[in-house]
Amino acid sequence: MPADADLRSEFADALRSNRSRDVALIGLRLLEASPHDHQVRHRVARALFITGRPEDALRHIRRAVEDAPEEIAHRHYLAHLLISSELFDDAAAVYDDVLARHPDHQGTAALAADLMILRARFNEAARLLTAGLERQTPAPRVAAANARLALLGHADEADAIEHLDRALAANPQTPPRLRATCLFRKGHLLDRMKRCDDAFGAFDAANHLITLPFNPDRRTKFIRGILSTWTADRITQLATSLTPASTPVMIVKMPRSGSTLLEQILSSHPDVAAAGERAALFDAARDLRLGDPETDLDALPESVRRNAAEALVQRLADVASSQRSTFITDSAPNNDVHLGVFAMLFPRAPIIWMHRHPWDTGLSCYFQDFSNALPWAFRLEHIAAYRRSHMQLRDHWTKNLSNPIHHLSYEQLVSDPETAIREVLDFLGLPWREACLHAHANPRIAITPSNAQVNLPINTGATHRWKKYEAHLGPLRELSR
Repeated sequence: MPADADLRSEFADALRSNRSRDVALIGLRLLEASPHDHQVRHRVARALFITGRPEDALRHIRRAVEDAPEEIAHRHYLAHLLISSELFDDAAAVYDDVLARHPDHQGTAALAADLMILRARFNEAARLLTAGLERQTPAPRVAAANARLALLGHADEADAIEHLDRALAANPQTPPRLRATCLFRKGHLLDRMKRCDDAFGAFDAANHLITLPFNPDRRTKFIRGILSTWTADRITQLATSLTPASTPVMIVKMPRSGSTLLEQILSSHPDVAAAGERAALFDAARDLRLGDPETDLDALPESVRRNAAEALVQRLADVASSQRSTFITDSAPNNDVHLGVFAMLFPRAPIIWMHRHPWDTGLSCYFQDFSNALPWAFRLEHIAAYRRSHMQLRDHWTKNLSNPIHHLSYEQLVSDPETAIREVLDFLGLPWREACLHAHANPRIAITPSNAQVNLPINTGATHRWKKYEAHLGPLRELSR
């Protein structure tokens, strides 16, 4: 078999196994020989984005669009990456261009409607969906977008469920990922209607359509490596002396613990900018080649560490569109793994650790459509295992880091917001600002699953949600606070 065929076979195997790093590495080798293979380039772009290289992903998907301008899937993914970079007008222009060429393309209309919903332009979203909903059987993506409108009070909930059911029944070949999205939204609608058992059934069905590799034993081994590598003595020895223009603040948490709300609150303060879930620590670790077995951590020159620290702050400042804020926050889901890197680069920078009742956190993860970003979030037993490893890291970092750490309870934040916010601002050495109590008025658009919630006044609606689903907790019952 020719070498190219061998490589394509390896590429196909990496795709089937969801090994994103291998997809990127093998795909890049294929593109050296076949630079105009736009399908491979699209797959490479997806893999690069998943593995924390959004700029490279954007460059490759733009090239795929250039090589195959009529391939709508390339343009859809280009818009997705632009949205993730908060380039909303550019993303809207991509959708507009597709609809100008293909005015009846309901999938594009639905994605454009999702973008309008993200930007709180609900009337425009409804207009984009009108033609698709008037059909006898709406396309699944149109029904899913309409369900999102219904969840925000801009469409009828019962009608939205009916549209979802008809769309899925009439389209049995709907890809599992899109079918799962429809079922997640149906679950949320049923939850809103207090049909909790039916809602859990929809969420459960959605999660079991998604098969992503997660090995709890491998995760345990990985965490042990972090604990043994990042000792207090080593962190102290490697600490840099950089004083950045803007101090990074790492928000650490299990997903669905209130970090988006906290960032929206803090970015309402004039001295704080929010970068969102930008994985800046992951990028720093990659720049330092910390995943390379040949890298000697103890031999890293201070100049290299300082360069990495400066690059991290600049990345956050670019994303947050701020070069002058006193603080810039990052709330990436994997910050707990990389706090050793953070302490090495910024030994005095603050950390805010968000906590939420583990049963509420676990169920909220299970009810959330995370796409392919968090492979542990689609089985209750995997969520429980991941949470236990998160707590191991919390205990280790609390004991071994010299960085100031503020522990913040989500339940306190929403039940007594002024007290909780004052404590956070005092921790950062910032004066009180009344705007922080009214984060829903913050014009910043949060690109996380909590986008809709943070556009509402602070409330306790998501606390003790587990009580409605107590019969379905399963492995989450083993988790303690």
